[in-house]
Amino acid sequence: MKKFILSILLLSFVTSCNSHNSSTENKVENKVKDSVKESDVNYNVALDFMNNYVDYIMDTIGKVNEDEYINKNELLTQSFKDRYKFVQDSAYKVEPEVGLDFDPIVDGQDFPDKGFKIKSIDKATGLVTLKGIDWQDFEVVLKVVNENNKSLVNGSGIINIPTNKQAKR
Repeated sequence: MKKFILSILLLSFVTSCNSHNSSTENKVENKVKDSVKESDVNYNVALDFMNNYVDYIMDTIGKVNEDEYINKNELLTQSFKDRYKFVQDSAYKVEPEVGLDFDPIVDGQDFPDKGFKIKSIDKATGLVTLKGIDWQDFEVVLKVVNENNKSLVNGSGIINIPTNKQAKR
């Protein structure tokens, strides 16, 4: 009888722990969603840009080249575009055959095929951490700013993101 009661208590404890973790995750997701709505900066622009970028690099047939894509992208600041060009040009001067040999926007050679979702937002710095939908350990940090009353991406991966704020690889 004691074993039966102990088993029931243990099962109740485990079940309550699991439901607490689930509700904690929901609270975090709701907090992120609420912070996006309440702020004068629309942090969803980071998510929109990155998911559009993943779509672009997944299907480049018949599309403009990457430099044109970045240059014409209306979700990016001019500072982002200038820094991107500088990083790419500098890399090709050093290694004319391969350049960086990784994508500076996702800060890697690979990336989550199904796109990203918001993991966290730091309103004080404008940094948004995204994590992969199908690769949850893959993270990338973007910076969102309000420029002329418009929320724009001013950094991503290694572009305009300080080294100590970049996602760990």
